[in-house]
Amino acid sequence: LGAVGTLQGLGDFERTVLALGAAGIAPPRALLARVTAGQVPDGSFGHLVNLTSFGILALRAAGRPAGDGAIGHAVGWLARQQNADGGFNFAGRGSQSGIDDTADALEGLVAGSVRPGGRAAQRAAGFLVARQNLDAGFPLTPGGPSNAQSTAFAIQGQI
Repeated sequence: LGAVGTLQGLGDFERTVLALGAAGIAPPRALLARVTAGQVPDGSFGHLVNLTSFGILALRAAGRPAGDGAIGHAVGWLARQQNADGGFNFAGRGSQSGIDDTADALEGLVAGSVRPGGRAAQRAAGFLVARQNLDAGFPLTPGGPSNAQSTAFAIQGQI
């Protein structure tokens, strides 16, 4: 916990809260405050899909319920960033959907929703399933070769 002062940026704060939560350690209030300060008025964290997903996951890891207002606002923003193909891009709606970004968004949607099986989550899961390679793995971008990171993200998103 002494290294918290060396963290740089919202993503570092979010992932540290997640790591502490996984270890069963409550995050210091100052660290959690850095995460919550990253939420902007539109509900997103830093105006990015990936930061918003990690923000939702961090707040849940810190003990906030899915019905929490900040989480609900973030989930609403996240759902609105879904592309027509059901996937997500880290930068938001309109950019090419990716496996990692869609899986990450799916995790955020499910963790933060009062009804985890909502339409946006179902469409994101469908996007992933449709892009699984014949070797049973997942690529970083649709049509590419499978890799361990994207496969892990896709599996996590679908659990």
